[in-house]
Amino acid sequence: MHSAEIKIPAGKGITWGVLRTGGFSLGYPGISKSAIRRILENCIYAGLIKVPESVSGPERYVKGIHTPIVTAADFWRCQEILGNKPALKSLPKDDVPLRGVLRHSCGASMTAGYSKEKNKYYLYYRCTQCSNINIPGEKLHNKFEQILDLLSFNQQQVDYLVEHVKEKIADFLENRKIQAKGKVELHAI
Repeated sequence: MHSAEIKIPAGKGITWGVLRTGGFSLGYPGISKSAIRRILENCIYAGLIKVPESVSGPERYVKGIHTPIVTAADFWRCQEILGNKPALKSLPKDDVPLRGVLRHSCGASMTAGYSKEKNKYYLYYRCTQCSNINIPGEKLHNKFEQILDLLSFNQQQVDYLVEHVKEKIADFLENRKIQAKGKVELHAI
């Protein structure tokens, strides 16, 4: 390890030139702009491992067992500055439609995540407070669909609701016209 530090001009951000000059002073000859960028974009230095998108789930980063050289926060800050898209920190809403809707019996919300079993990833919902509560996503989605089927309306019920909603909207708009007309008359007096 070198004991020298990169000198950053006061009141300025770190530029490629400053990094390159600092690299030379630390004993890294011939460090190029592209080499610096590759270093800054490499998640391994932050103790993270990139898991590519596959049929089992979206692209994500997992914590490695190696010792990080920089903090994960510093790595993500670099990605933000470089204009790189951050990793999905949450699953897409289409994959987990019940996240934010479900509550466990303890009152805490339930969140979703993937768990690997053998060579496949499975969606699970888990309680954010109780560590031992994991419910398979497929099971919950099927139960929820059954509940929605019980709550579904037939065509006659839909027609009734549409008719009454239209009447309520018309009444509201008529009352609004009357109120607006009354305000105009008050201003005229």
